Amino acid sequence: MWDEAAQTWKDVDPTDPLTASDYLYDVQDVISLTKISHRENKSKTTATGNASTMANRVKGRDRQLCWVTRGLDTTSNSHICPKRMGDHLLGDIYRTFGSTPLPSGLSVFHEMCGITLILHLDHYFDKYEFGLRFVEPVRISSFHVSYG
Repeated sequence: MWDEAAQTWKDVDPTDPLTASDYLYDVQDVISLTKISHRENKSKTTATGNASTMANRVKGRDRQLCWVTRGLDTTSNSHICPKRMGDHLLGDIYRTFGSTPLPSGLSVFHEMCGITLILHLDHYFDKYEFGLRFVEPVRISSFHVSYG
């Protein structure tokens, strides 16, 4: 846990209660994704208002190509920041991970909070069985496999 007074990281006992602090995790295994909420169904979105504006902007930006496969298969818009998180928590996360000042009026319905995925991947993304993480600047490659 970050010790503000000492300006250093200090070890935390696993039985200590969590506090409002910055934590640095040193793990040897892959960490699985977990849901922010225990709701079983997907979030429902209306076809009007902020949601439809966001959907149209994401489709226009991505040209309906899947972010992962870059394929033209049938795609779906996915929220990388859950709507139930709300704008305030989104702002906190952006301040932590963003490299630019917080955009004015940032909302979970901003197109930067959405990506386009093929339906097969979107299914796993919605169930938190597939996730995205930053490794390095993206370089798109195309792989073709031939059999025989």
